[in-house]
Amino acid sequence: MKAPSFLRHAAAATACAVACFVAPQAGAIPVNAVGDAFSVNILGNGGALDATALFTVTTWDTSNDRVILNVGLTNNSSAASSRLTALSILNVAPNLTGADATNGWDAAINVNAGGGFNPVDLCLYDGQNCNGGGNQGVYGGTSEQFALTLDFAALGAALDLSGFVAKFQTANGSFHLEGCVVGTRGCGSTEVPEPATLGLLGLGLVGCGLLRRRRAQRA
Repeated sequence: MKAPSFLRHAAAATACAVACFVAPQAGAIPVNAVGDAFSVNILGNGGALDATALFTVTTWDTSNDRVILNVGLTNNSSAASSRLTALSILNVAPNLTGADATNGWDAAINVNAGGGFNPVDLCLYDGQNCNGGGNQGVYGGTSEQFALTLDFAALGAALDLSGFVAKFQTANGSFHLEGCVVGTRGCGSTEVPEPATLGLLGLGLVGCGLLRRRRAQRA
């Protein structure tokens, strides 16, 4: 049975608009001002391990080559005993000269994170070291926040961060899971357009509809 013409036109217009929309590629996340923020999603082990990390720039000090970020970690894992004990950032540019964290968390630069991720430019951990130890960490169903201070030889115009790996310690062993940055292709809710993007998609739908109408008139 042939679909009604208005349905075929709507489907064609939608396909046209979607084809014109390209999600941002995964890669370095640049920040360069107070208020800049981004989120990292971590999901694995059949969905049993689930966490998010929110980074927000609170200080951008080019005079002292220093950036301070507020880091919020939320462990959404199904088991309360599944602890998020470390979050590593594989690549940080420009080069770090030092890092420090508050609220019981520590930060180390140029260290081995375990799980085959060696070395990493920056590791944030709540325990004896980046590889864990002790009973610290963000337990399932809880969240924590801390301030992260980063020092650079020369800060420059922007800070680029890429490659995020979280370490979980569970009753079934330890797991290193790679995270993805919200806003990059294939990352959880990243395919949900923001209002500005929705406006562009709407324009795409209108443009495609006009194009089809002109072609119909010419035919």
